[in-house]
Amino acid sequence: MPPAGKPEDFVAAMLRDGLDTRTVGHPVLLHPELDSTMDEVARLSDGGAKEGTVVVAEVQTAGRGRFGRTWVSPEGNLWVSILLRPSLDSLRWLSVLAGIAAARAIASAAGLEVTLKWPNDVRIRGRKVGGVLVENSLSGSEVRHAIIGIGINVALDTSTDFHLASTATALNRECEGPVSRAALLRHLLEEVDRLYESLMAGETPLEEWRGLLDTLGKEVVVRDVTGSDSLDGSYRGVAEDVDVSGNLLLRLPDGGLITLAGGEVTILEAPAFVYIKPGQPRR
Repeated sequence: MPPAGKPEDFVAAMLRDGLDTRTVGHPVLLHPELDSTMDEVARLSDGGAKEGTVVVAEVQTAGRGRFGRTWVSPEGNLWVSILLRPSLDSLRWLSVLAGIAAARAIASAAGLEVTLKWPNDVRIRGRKVGGVLVENSLSGSEVRHAIIGIGINVALDTSTDFHLASTATALNRECEGPVSRAALLRHLLEEVDRLYESLMAGETPLEEWRGLLDTLGKEVVVRDVTGSDSLDGSYRGVAEDVDVSGNLLLRLPDGGLITLAGGEVTILEAPAFVYIKPGQPRR
């Protein structure tokens, strides 16, 4: 048995308490340090690892978030990636699924109210506490694998960095005391498993996700930071809703409505305009 305080403790404690899953978490592999849990799961998948394999790292030296950005990954937090092999039709819902699972897990383990910024930033009181990254490998129309990466700030000290201090938070800070990473990990894996099982049965988590989105009804700027042709620069408008595919419906100042499949959202604190639908009474 490892000495108290070693990184093995919280994963071993989770497994001792019991993990109620069918697919996810068989096995769970812990590393004191990795370049990236995403890269490690990809390596394991290429070697024939079974669906549901989970990799946890105490520290990542090359963690990354969306758009290839560096994800600061010190010890004391939760960095986890999960190997799945979904159908092609289900692939687009994995990011949504992961965001919901993170929100549920935090609510269960820490008792905190969580929202999501479209599409999948995990937030508490408007500050980011976690994020989701999904990467996949395709062979024609067949999904070779999909990897869900979830990072949750548990003990991250955001006060040492001006940008983090103004935009991010951590569970221990919000709870004013330590949150059990064993409980958080167990809830996270169980929620991913439940949602994935429902997704494979043809049920999408759209309505629950829509209810968690704190972006809707707000004025936002959506920027294309991928260099792709899916967006043309940036758009400013009111995030009116999401459609059945999870795309953002953005109401422009001139009343036009556009559909955005991706991009980086900034929520504006002071709206510059309010769009009033025809026939809607003015206040």
